Amino acid sequence: MRMFNNKELENKIINGEELTADEIKYVYYKRIFEQVDRFGGDDCRWVRPITVIYKINDSYYSIYYYKGLTEYQEDEFESQVANKVEKRPVTIYEWVKVD
Repeated sequence: MRMFNNKELENKIINGEELTADEIKYVYYKRIFEQVDRFGGDDCRWVRPITVIYKINDSYYSIYYYKGLTEYQEDEFESQVANKVEKRPVTIYEWVKVD
């Protein structure tokens, strides 16, 4: 895996600059920033989208990748801008049976 300058990556994230797929992979596997949350979406045929939240200084940023679901599927990373995010309460409605 190619090495990157951690401070340069931090600056790119904070400044809203696009990260290459290799940079995203490096951030994820090398764990150079504090990972505070990780959650998945609905499975696709061969992969599951995963969002990872990192704390950088006193702000939070999200990146995503696709987790391979079989031993033959590798994790997939795409070029992207890390979005600045915040945690907020969300109300969810569900359909339930009426008695």
